[in-house]
Formats: sequence, structure tokens, C-alpha cells
Amino acid sequence: MGRRVTDEILSRGKVVLVLGAVDTGKTYLTRELANYLVSKGKKVAIVDSDVGQAYIGPPTTIGLGILDKEIPFHEDIPPSALYFVGSISPVRFLLPTVVGTKLMVEKGKELGADIIIVDTGGLIQNGLGRILKCSKIELVSPDRIIVLQRKDELEHILGLYQNLKITIHRLRVSPLVKARTPKMRADYRALRFKQFFQKAKVHELSSRKITLSYKLGKPEDYHHILISLDDEKGEVLSLGVVKEISLAKKYILFSTPLEDISKVKRIQFSDYRIAL
Repeated sequence: MGRRVTDEILSRGKVVLVLGAVDTGKTYLTRELANYLVSKGKKVAIVDSDVGQAYIGPPTTIGLGILDKEIPFHEDIPPSALYFVGSISPVRFLLPTVVGTKLMVEKGKELGADIIIVDTGGLIQNGLGRILKCSKIELVSPDRIIVLQRKDELEHILGLYQNLKITIHRLRVSPLVKARTPKMRADYRALRFKQFFQKAKVHELSSRKITLSYKLGKPEDYHHILISLDDEKGEVLSLGVVKEISLAKKYILFSTPLEDISKVKRIQFSDYRIAL
């Protein structure tokens, strides 16, 4: 990315959206841009909205990280806030993915970020990809969009915003970017979950004291289901994995790295199963 683009963002950027297909270098660009802005004295927020390959927080979440110093690896960014989508793909969860991205951008503003960079997933093809990306643009309202293209694969999206008050920076994908196989992506997800739950302990809560977003099914259907542990504001405290649940005795047993579960007021169930 050229100095002209980075200097324009430094001087006038507020919310920057990074778009590109799978394996185009979006996350690398996001990290390098964030490091440059931090080196110039800016407080930078990164919103990681790729639920399948999340690096701020675990997969299935949209994460917000605040940078006050440069970082060598994007996984070094601790989450300041999380939004639980509950899936590793946005395909059946377009609305939560878009809403979660918006809420994390607003949280970044609330935490005093000078510039917010939104790193997006690689779903751009067909009508679904267009709906997802256009919805993010409409709701997040970026003043700048950085686009990584090999040819013109995002022009069917960009054309809708060409004459609006959004500055679009078109960049070519570096030949150094390497494609990752589905197995590599699955292995990365497994590693991220392992890292997140490595210090997890088993806790028990009475369902009489908290709100449960029940799924339909038998108690055994809940085993190994990934859950979100939320506070009284509905904000994510941490994630957990169901060990046992009794609808009759009104309790739930789960594993989580969250040490103090006294603030948990709601549990959201996903459709995603994970074995610890």
C-alpha cells in the first residue's frame, strides 16, 4: 500500500473498511496499516469480522481490538469486546454478522479510537456476497474503503458507491500472497479454539438465575455445543462449551476460561459443536 493512501487515512480517515476475496492479504494489510497509524500517535481499533478465521477472539465471534502500540502478529491483539455470531460462516447468519460488525465499530468509538479499521471475510461472490458486503458498508458507513483485487471481482459491489462520499482505494493483490487450503483453515480454527479454551474450567449455573436461549431438542443434543456467556447488558463476557444440561433440574454445566461467572446473566446457544 502506497504512502499516499496511508497518509490520507492518517490525516482524514475515521472508519476504514478492507474488502477482498479469500486469500488476498486483507489481514496483513490491516495489521500493517494499524501499526503505521499507531507509530504516528493514533489510537487504532481493529474490528475482525471474519467469523471463520477470527484472530481477535475465537472463531464464531466478531472481535474488537484496541492498539496503543505496534504488534508483530495479529493474533497478539487482545479482544476488548466480542460479539457472538455462533457460526464459522456468515452464510446463514448474515444479519448477526452485519449487526455485530456495526456494534463493534460503535464500541471502538466509545473506547476512544481515533481510527477504526474493519477487516472483513472473503465472501464476495454471487448475490449472497454482495448482500453481505453492501449491508456492512451501509450500516458501518466507512469514509474509506480499501479494496484488494486480482482483477475486477469486487466492482459489482463498488459500483454502488462510486459516486458517494466514500473514498475507494483500489489495490492489486500482491503476488507474494499464498492461498490456504480448506484443511489449513480448519487447522487454524482448531488452534484458535485450543488457545482460547486452554485454561478453561468447569462451572455450574442454575437456569433459574439466568436467561437461556434454548434450542429445540433433548438435553443430550446440547452436549459440546458452543455458548456465549453474556452480562446484564447483553455483552459477551466469554464463550463456553456445554458439558451437561438438565431442563428438569434447571442447571447447566459448562467449561469456560471465564474465572468469575457471577456476572453471567444470559447464555446463548449456537449450532456449533466443539470437543475439548
